[in-house]
Amino acid sequence: MGRGGPADVFPDQGRLPSEEDEMRRLKHELARAQQEIAFLKSAAAYFARESR
Repeated sequence: MGRGGPADVFPDQGRLPSEEDEMRRLKHELARAQQEIAFLKSAAAYFARESR
């Protein structure tokens, strides 16, 4: 099994994302999760009505 170079180990040259970038990413991820939850709730309600 071959070993990759430093670019494989540290794809962003070993830099961590800034706090602002991380916060932006997390807020985006949270918004998406909230949209998915809302969709799943409405789908569950729809199928609950259909099964009666």
